[in-house]
Amino acid sequence: MPRALPATSHLHRTSAVLDRLFHSSGLALNPLNGDIYVASNPGELGRKVTIYPSGSTGNIAPTGRIEGMRTAIDVPFELTLGATGKTYVPNLVSDSVTV
Repeated sequence: MPRALPATSHLHRTSAVLDRLFHSSGLALNPLNGDIYVASNPGELGRKVTIYPSGSTGNIAPTGRIEGMRTAIDVPFELTLGATGKTYVPNLVSDSVTV
């Protein structure tokens, strides 16, 4: 089962310059290492999932990305990670799930 953010977690507003967060639509934590996965649909900039290190706060660059035509990510509106760290991204427009 995916880990939820604890009720005591503090959310930080960022300026979306380095962190590349535009039109974020989903957030999940990797159960294996605590990395933060964010689904976003930044329009012409591409649809993607960006990955940030565990415990990240503020305006930092992502450490990884899942993006591009071959991923089949199409207007992601949420995401979850399974117990093994496998990423599941529901796609709004194509009515599908990218694994």
